[in-house]
Amino acid sequence: MKTVTIKISGMHCAACSNGVERSLKKVPGVDRAEVNLATQSALVRYDENQATIEQLEAAVTRMSFGVVHDAPGEESTAEQRAEQDALDLKKRLKVAAFFFVPLLYLAMAPMVPGKFLPSPIDPEQMSAA
Repeated sequence: MKTVTIKISGMHCAACSNGVERSLKKVPGVDRAEVNLATQSALVRYDENQATIEQLEAAVTRMSFGVVHDAPGEESTAEQRAEQDALDLKKRLKVAAFFFVPLLYLAMAPMVPGKFLPSPIDPEQMSAA
């Protein structure tokens, strides 16, 4: 029995990792397959006489996910990927906030008692219709 770690790209949820795990377990000769969503990797124990690493990688790509081949000493690429993901999340947060603030104002300003906020929608006109 041989144990190998396969780095997987493109997994975003538990359903993704469960699908990859099921796909790996269907490969003949696989004794155990554990997919970790947090580390984006799969730990597979398989019989070398029945299965090859290419078959395991094919099982991952069949589920429409990528296999990451890092050369030795390329840990910086994983760090760069994580940094790029963080920048992407920050950009998405800014876009979401840009649309959230006006929506919050439109939805909540008529509910504030008094005249602290000028209301874009007059509730009396809404009830008259």
